[in-house]
Amino acid sequence: VDRDGDETAHGLVDREVGDAGTARSFSSRRVRRTSRRRSALLYGTAVVLLASPLTYPAESLRQAQSVPGLAVVLVSIVVLTGYGGRISLGHAGFAGLGALFCAKLSDGAPELIALVGGMLAAGAIGVLTGYPAIRRRGLFLALTTFAVGVTVSRFVFESPSLTSGIDVRRPSLFGLSLAGDHTFYAFELACLVVALLVVR
Repeated sequence: VDRDGDETAHGLVDREVGDAGTARSFSSRRVRRTSRRRSALLYGTAVVLLASPLTYPAESLRQAQSVPGLAVVLVSIVVLTGYGGRISLGHAGFAGLGALFCAKLSDGAPELIALVGGMLAAGAIGVLTGYPAIRRRGLFLALTTFAVGVTVSRFVFESPSLTSGIDVRRPSLFGLSLAGDHTFYAFELACLVVALLVVR
């Protein structure tokens, strides 16, 4: 506005076009909306794909039952590598040790106690091997976990005295038997959801 109160051309252009801040705000809102839609589509697709085996016959469902378990293992890598910036090359070894401890404990203990005990035992080995390495810089943790993975694979999983004669029964939860394939798969999905929420 000049001294006589008339609007200048510059003011008219500003009012009509808007400033860069307004454009950025509009653009960021549109990006957020697109991001939310994309996230909803991805989550919806994941839910449909993971829940679809519940409609399979028992024989096909048994092949799909390893997927939620592997997903929990892969989600745990997000904590170490995604959040912590560390590299672990022995995740499969630690997960296998947890399964082996659970199988060994299930011979004389209730199944749920064996499940928790296997998890705690594998976690204790992870702390014992990882804690000294994680305090160092570089690839020391990666090399340590790789060594643990190779050692476990070679001297534990290939040892008949440690892996033979294992009979694992599916647990019961609050009086509900998880022996059925569909029920156990639903239990696996619930464990995966809990793992995702914990990592979140």
